[in-house]
Amino acid sequence: MSAAGTVLVVDDDVLVRDVVGRYLGRAGYQVTVAGDGEEALRAAEASLPDLVVLDLMLPGVGGLEVCRRLRAAGPVPIVMLTALGEEEDRIVGLELGADDYITKPFSPRELVLRVASVLRRARSPRPVMELPPVTDGGLMVDVAARRAVLGERGAGAHRAGVRPAGLPHPAPGSRLHPQRAARAGVGLDVRRPVHGDRPRATVAGEGGG
Repeated sequence: MSAAGTVLVVDDDVLVRDVVGRYLGRAGYQVTVAGDGEEALRAAEASLPDLVVLDLMLPGVGGLEVCRRLRAAGPVPIVMLTALGEEEDRIVGLELGADDYITKPFSPRELVLRVASVLRRARSPRPVMELPPVTDGGLMVDVAARRAVLGERGAGAHRAGVRPAGLPHPAPGSRLHPQRAARAGVGLDVRRPVHGDRPRATVAGEGGG
């Protein structure tokens, strides 16, 4: 398999298939071609490609139907090829899940760049789910907001830089003891009342000695 990825080029025009295939091949992609919708679906069923370049105007099974079936089979990125007057088809294609489109006539070099861009987006890691706030009595630690609160007073953890990677991964609604929070790297210093003040939470190393 090519390091750049595998691309299925679907177009009923032999010249388009040849030109697009050659440009993508020079860019390091492994290219498979299909001349109609049924051939494209068979090729995708045999080996789902990393990306499909799909002409909408196909004989037999049309491009929009091919797009729908491909997206039902898996999250394969699709770059549509359309004529200038096919605005409605482009809109429907995007609604079906196509990732990008390019209009004919087109620059093969631009198509290669579009393919690379769509593949980069498809391969980008998904955002990590944020940890829910954890509480213990009056102490609440919110890693996502970089903030800790004891009672009604904030600990100012957002100013000192809470280290989210140091926290365990509690289940929603779980409780975190202040000492465990300190060991995990939050750095909270829960102080005793002074001269009748309410207990307050500060960040270890912040002013106050």
